Amino acid sequence: MRQADARKYRQYRLKPCRACSGAARVEDVPGGLYWAICPVCGLRTDVRMTPREAAKLWNAAQRAGAARVLTLRELCEVTLDTLDDEGTAAVWVESRTDGALTAMLAQGGTDFGFPMLELMDQAGEWRRLSAEALRNYGRTWRAWCARPCREEIEGEKWDRPLYGPYELL
Repeated sequence: MRQADARKYRQYRLKPCRACSGAARVEDVPGGLYWAICPVCGLRTDVRMTPREAAKLWNAAQRAGAARVLTLRELCEVTLDTLDDEGTAAVWVESRTDGALTAMLAQGGTDFGFPMLELMDQAGEWRRLSAEALRNYGRTWRAWCARPCREEIEGEKWDRPLYGPYELL
């Protein structure tokens, strides 16, 4: 984006990206449309008719609220405030082994009735999770809908049922 264009949209105060905390911006999209996008991780809104509408959509999705662990169904079906028309959503993935909390983008769905999930790694590559990884959801790793604080992490027990209808993976 050109310097002049970047200045033109600074008036729309955008909340930080909920995936990576990057500084989002409003951009022109071919066809006279606009979207809000995080240049760091690529999370974006659907296109809108005006820059103001794109900014409003971004900030609405960046709402404050208590973080919670998603069920596998929610994660695979990406029902959490999907931000773009490709079904991509921001999640915070926590590892039980080292306690690492990593912001990632997730795309989910089903493949012949079985859950399917892809996560974008730190290198920007989409990785489809294996059935084994999905079976370990809630045991060795879990995903949060928003960045959790220390109290939320400590208050959420591991090894609780998070599968929903995917119990028989």
